[in-house]
Amino acid sequence: MINVTITNCTLEEMPLITRMASLDGRNTGLNDPELFYRTDPDGFFIAVTDGNILGSISANRIAS
Repeated sequence: MINVTITNCTLEEMPLITRMASLDGRNTGLNDPELFYRTDPDGFFIAVTDGNILGSISANRIAS
């Protein structure tokens, strides 16, 4: 059984998930991750097991 925890992503983890997206063929834009994170820091989530990030997802609010 794999123990997976879903947590909010921190700003420090954003470069890693941006690189993961790039390896998956997605182009996030150079400044997009930080811009979206600063707009809605609660909108990024990571799946972690044994201290390793398995994946991420975002559901961002873009207007107040």
